[in-house]
Amino acid sequence: MMGDPLHYWKDLTTVALMGTVRRPQLPQPPVGVLADLVAELPGEGEPAARLLDVAAAATLYVRAGALPPVLALDPVAPAPDETQPICGREAASLLSQVLEGQPEFLVREWLARAAAHEVRVPPPFLPALLERARTSPDLQPLVMKVIGERGRWLANFHPGWAFASVSETTVAAQDATALQAAWDVGTCGERLVLLKAVRPERPALARSLIESTWAQEKADDRQALVEALRSELSIADEPFLEAVLDDRSRGVRQLAAALLATLPTSRLAQRMTERALALVQYSGGLLAKLSIELPTGCDEAMQRDGISREPPPGLGERTWWFVAIVARTPPSAWCNAWSRSASTLLETRMPKEWREPMLKAWITATLAFRDQAWAQALVAYGLNNPDAVDVFPLLPLIPPVEREILVLTLLKANQKASRHGLTRQLLEARLTPWSNQLAQAILAHFARELALLRPTEFHHQSNLRQTLDLLVEAVPPELAAQAVSIIPPAIAEHNYWRQLIAPFRDRLHLRRRIAEVF
Repeated sequence: MMGDPLHYWKDLTTVALMGTVRRPQLPQPPVGVLADLVAELPGEGEPAARLLDVAAAATLYVRAGALPPVLALDPVAPAPDETQPICGREAASLLSQVLEGQPEFLVREWLARAAAHEVRVPPPFLPALLERARTSPDLQPLVMKVIGERGRWLANFHPGWAFASVSETTVAAQDATALQAAWDVGTCGERLVLLKAVRPERPALARSLIESTWAQEKADDRQALVEALRSELSIADEPFLEAVLDDRSRGVRQLAAALLATLPTSRLAQRMTERALALVQYSGGLLAKLSIELPTGCDEAMQRDGISREPPPGLGERTWWFVAIVARTPPSAWCNAWSRSASTLLETRMPKEWREPMLKAWITATLAFRDQAWAQALVAYGLNNPDAVDVFPLLPLIPPVEREILVLTLLKANQKASRHGLTRQLLEARLTPWSNQLAQAILAHFARELALLRPTEFHHQSNLRQTLDLLVEAVPPELAAQAVSIIPPAIAEHNYWRQLIAPFRDRLHLRRRIAEVF
C-alpha cells in the first residue's frame, strides 16, 4: 500500500465501484495521522457503512489535514534609519490633495519645495508617489530627494520603481570598478538610473560605461543610452557619437546626428558648415545680398549626417536638402565666414522665395545650438516683422533680465490689440519664473483679452481652459487673488465656464498654500 493519501482515496473508489460484496476487505490507510483517524472509526456494522465512514475521514484528511508548505525564504532586511526630517502635518495634507487628481505641475511644485527644505514625505504616501513618478519621468529626480531611506528600500520590491531604489549620491560616490560591476549585471532600466546619477559629476565615466557593453545592446536600449548623453553633452562625447553615426539602427543614427547638431565645434557641424557655405554666397557693398544655390543630390555622407533623402510633405527634394543643411549649420558660422552680425544678415536682401525657408532654418539652428546672439537678433527682427518670425520659442534663450524687458515691450505694444491670444503664446513659451512686475503686466493683458469677449463667443473659446491651466502654473503664488480677480463676472457666472473657473480658483489657492506652508 502506497503512503500517498490520494492513492488511498483511489483504492477506496475502486472498492465502491466493485461493491463491498465482492471486496468486503477495505484497503489499509497509509501510516500516520490518517491511519489513526480511521482506527478511531466504529469497526462493526455493514461493510458499506464502514466504507462511507472511511471515505468521509479520508476526504476530510485530504482537504484539511495537510499542513501548508513552508518556504525557506531569507528574512527581508528592514529599511535603514532615516536621515531626513519628515514634513509637517499641513504639508502632508497638501500632498494628499495634489496626489488626488491634481495636475502634475502641482505635484512638482510640492516636491520641489519639499526638496529645497530637505524634508521627506510621510511613509503612507510612498507607494502612491512612486507609482505617480513611474509614469512621469520628469518627477523622478524630485521624488528621489524626498522619499528617504524607507522609500528607496520600498522601491526594491517593484520593478517599475527601480529609478528610486538607490540614492544618486550613493551611486555617484562609488569607484569606477564598483560602478562597472553594477553596470555589467544591471538591466537597461537600472543602467539608466546609474547613468542619471553618474553623468552630472563624471560624464566621461558615464560614457565609458555605455561603450563597455555597446556591442551587446538591443536597438531600443542603445537609443535610450544615447538619449542619456543629452545631459551634460559636450565635445568630449563627439568621438563616440561620431562612431554611432554608422550604427545599424536608423533611430540610433538619427539621434546621434541630432545631438552632434547641437555642438558647434563638432565634425558634423563643420561638415554642415562647409556644405552651407558652398550653397549660399554673400555679396557685400551698399546693395549686399545673399545668393542661394540648391544641392544637386543627397549623397551617403549627407544621409550619414542625419539628412533624409525623402522630403516632408509640401517640400521638393532639393529645397528640403538645402533647408536641412542650413538648420544643422551653427548660426555663428555665417557671421564668422562673412564678418557680419546676425542682425545685418537678417536684413540682407535675398531671393524673395527663399526668405521664409531661410528664416525658419536659421530659427531651427538657433534653437538647436542655443545661440543667444542669434536669438536676440531674431527676436528683434520678429518684433518688426511679426508675420515673418514667431519670437516666442526664442525667448527662453535670452537672459532673464533682457527677456523681461522684451516681453514688457511686447505687451505694451499690443495694448490695443488684445484679441490675438498673446497671453497664451507667452504662457506656452514657459518663461517662468515671472517677476511680480511681469506677472501683473501679463495678467492685465489677459484681463483685456477677456473683456473683449462677448457672451455669444464664450462657447467658441476652446483654448480658454488650457490658458487658465497654464496661468495657474505661471503666476507667482502671492498673486493668486489678483489672478482670480481678472475673470469678468460675465464669464465667471456663465453656466458653461462656471465649472472651469472653480478648478482655476482652487488650484491657485492650493499653490499659494503650498508656498506658504514651506
